Amino acid sequence: MNDFRSGPNPKGRWDWGTTADPPSQGTKPLPHVSAIPEAFFDTIVINGGIYSKVSVAPKRMRFRLLNGSQARFYHLNLLAEDQANPGEARVGIPGPVMYQVGTERGFLPAVAIHDNKTPIPLVNPADETNANPDGPFNLLLASAERADVVIDFNGVAAGSSFILYNDAPGPFPGGDSRNDYFTGCADQTSIGGAPSTALGHGANTRTLLKIVVTAGSGDTVSTPSWLKQLNVQLKTNFLTGTNLGCCSTMAIHPCRRFRLLAWPTGR
Repeated sequence: MNDFRSGPNPKGRWDWGTTADPPSQGTKPLPHVSAIPEAFFDTIVINGGIYSKVSVAPKRMRFRLLNGSQARFYHLNLLAEDQANPGEARVGIPGPVMYQVGTERGFLPAVAIHDNKTPIPLVNPADETNANPDGPFNLLLASAERADVVIDFNGVAAGSSFILYNDAPGPFPGGDSRNDYFTGCADQTSIGGAPSTALGHGANTRTLLKIVVTAGSGDTVSTPSWLKQLNVQLKTNFLTGTNLGCCSTMAIHPCRRFRLLAWPTGR
């Protein structure tokens, strides 16, 4: 195994036996690739960018989320941004409610409400690498899963900002601390991991997306009325199999699509 403490590995992040220093003895040729092993990279790419930012009007906004990561799960809460430390979430301070209307299999029979008050459940509170797979969860996405959600920004003051925050271990549910990158995390270079992440820098797999609310008018239909109507439509769609017209009739446009990908930065 190479000693990376004196600098980066010139051959890349990982070694093959014959390229290690000293080289392994009796290493056989690499097999033909038949499957891609799971990988947990250190930076999350959303719609082609890292640490992305999006501006929204103070009304209900529809977000279509896709977990495009090869192995990483995402446990998502929308939290208030820490104004003293821009880009960081105020953990425990929930943002606007997320109303989930669909998954990768289509519309739900009723709206699922995510109030952003549920951190990842841990088997042992002192160990952030071991989640309880039975929950409860806020919004949990496995690889290739989708969530069609509406976030209610009605009544939110212009200039308010929120962070879409992930606290799922990788792999899920029993993780490895070296796959979890966040501001102030422990220096794990002695065990093959990364150094601590400094404030305002990467790598970071927890702060995914910043949402800023702009000035403007809200929805004309109140959220309780909208929710009541939408649940009727979802139930009808589920029982009859007809196409749901909530996209146009329930005033949840414009629609934003976000694809979450784990990506290596070469650290």
